[in-house]
Amino acid sequence: IQVVSALVGEANRSLTLVVKPAVRIRGIVMNGGKPVPGARITAHTVSTGRATDAFSQDDGRFVIDGVPAGELVFTAEPWTVEQPKRYVAKADAPEVTLQV
Repeated sequence: IQVVSALVGEANRSLTLVVKPAVRIRGIVMNGGKPVPGARITAHTVSTGRATDAFSQDDGRFVIDGVPAGELVFTAEPWTVEQPKRYVAKADAPEVTLQV
């Protein structure tokens, strides 16, 4: 987390901007041991409800950029994600496999 402070207008007023790190989520969508192309993958941040999405490619792989670090819940439309139920996004997190 990076905190930046600045004076705004009058000398007795200030603004504090908190910038939280975002991470890149890499993963693959699988169903019965086979990759699932064309799924709309959405990473829902549990603490804020923010949603960030991408589509799985022909090989089932996807990349979602700009996801806030923290606990996530995934959806993979039009399928239902069976595993994992929750995922912790962090800078050094391994690739996630979504079982649908």
